[in-house]
Amino acid sequence: MKRILSLALVMCLVACVFAGCGGGSGNGGSTAAYTDKPVTYTLFLKEHVYQPIKTDAMKWNLITEKTGVTLDVDIGVGTEAQTKLAAANASGQMYDITMLTHAELQTFNSALFMDLTNVMEKKTPNYWKLTKDIEGLESTKVDGKYLGFGLHHIDYPDTPVQLAIRYDTLDNHNLKAPKTWDEWFETMKKLKKLYPNSTPFATRSGSFLLEYWTQALGMNYLIHYDEDSKKYVCGVMEEEFRTVLQFMIRTYNEGILDPKFDMSDSSSFEKKVQAGNVFFWMDNGVLASMQTEQLRKTNPYATINSLPLMTNSFGKKEGLAWTQLTNYATQYCLSAKAKYPDRLLEFMDWCYSEEAMLINTYGKLDETYKLDKDGNPYVPKTVWKKYEKAAQPNYQWMSDLGLGQLCFAPFYDNMGVVWEDYEVDELDKKYANIYDKDLEAGNFTAKRDTKPDIGTEKISRYDTINTYAKQQVIKFVKGTRSLTEFDSFLAEMKKLGVEDLLKECNS
Repeated sequence: MKRILSLALVMCLVACVFAGCGGGSGNGGSTAAYTDKPVTYTLFLKEHVYQPIKTDAMKWNLITEKTGVTLDVDIGVGTEAQTKLAAANASGQMYDITMLTHAELQTFNSALFMDLTNVMEKKTPNYWKLTKDIEGLESTKVDGKYLGFGLHHIDYPDTPVQLAIRYDTLDNHNLKAPKTWDEWFETMKKLKKLYPNSTPFATRSGSFLLEYWTQALGMNYLIHYDEDSKKYVCGVMEEEFRTVLQFMIRTYNEGILDPKFDMSDSSSFEKKVQAGNVFFWMDNGVLASMQTEQLRKTNPYATINSLPLMTNSFGKKEGLAWTQLTNYATQYCLSAKAKYPDRLLEFMDWCYSEEAMLINTYGKLDETYKLDKDGNPYVPKTVWKKYEKAAQPNYQWMSDLGLGQLCFAPFYDNMGVVWEDYEVDELDKKYANIYDKDLEAGNFTAKRDTKPDIGTEKISRYDTINTYAKQQVIKFVKGTRSLTEFDSFLAEMKKLGVEDLLKECNS
């Protein structure tokens, strides 16, 4: 009963947000497509654990000053976000601007969102200029239509999912950095013996780990687009996966892999890292510098940094990389019922201007950033000094000012931020370009977080099959299901319709 009442209450609240305003507020009930008067639009954002969203951050006032648009921001955290979104979808009244993943968008009623397909070039020229040449952009369509504006990072390079290792721990025991996954196994095995209470290989997300790791070992376990064959495949059904799974099981049985990897989150992961119990992980490389900085408060020699791709059992070096297209898996979707739709489109186009990019990345000129003699922006020392002792300086800075992709920043340049008089750690310099050769050699595959446009019913089956694959792989790894049942598992996958689904994906 409590759950039913909770959902009903949320749906009521969502309805109240839009009552009397038809989606946007302060628009006087007009049916006109445009107004040049100040206007308020509702915005829904999902909060990331690393960067709380502050509705009193200066960025929101800057947006209003520049555009005349006030954003009435609602924030969802964790499961609360999914509850709010489900309620909005069920009520038929979406926020004027809603942050959705492509996967979520495929399960929503697409009629609730503005169709941008034939208006982007004419009504949002800034956005069109940035996106028209992005390879694979068509994969972001839903029901054959563009229904959202993607996150765009200026000059975004292919950014590898990084392998990170405790170099100081290796040095302390005269161990060499491994070059193959077999060498890695032996190295981690030795460290586990030296530190019995450690979890040498840990993660902040079991889902992340399974995808990143199986890719590196030779076969991504999920349904995914295979760049070599140029078609969708289901990794667990491929011949190579049995070898990959056997290696994972060995790692778990030796106590190398965190026994609670499937239940891990950012908080528990960071506690293990800071306790000195983690020696290797695969994730966003920015975590390494933040973790090293914290560890050095008690251990001046602590060093977590990038490890080059390692050769797997198939003689290949493989990894995943975030690309510009990866960013477009998160989209800002506009309500089809929003008041003054042309004004809303005009506002979204401004969000992809250089002016908006500077605000999203730096904040307010001459207050939180300055321009050098060549007109290039930088964060003055007087600003960043306030954050250097914070547990996570970058995230704290962005949270306070409302900056970066984890807030509302359709167009930004976080990777290009320049800090006045900031000295880059020598080790960070050393490992900065460690993946260049692998990128040039094509050893990284673009991480696609979009799914084929095959309709809501088939996407539901797609998700069901991936979820079942994940559940069973975890059971095999943890030993709660015997590997002798692997052929039975493949039969179960076929019974779920994986073969027919792949035909649909590739048709």
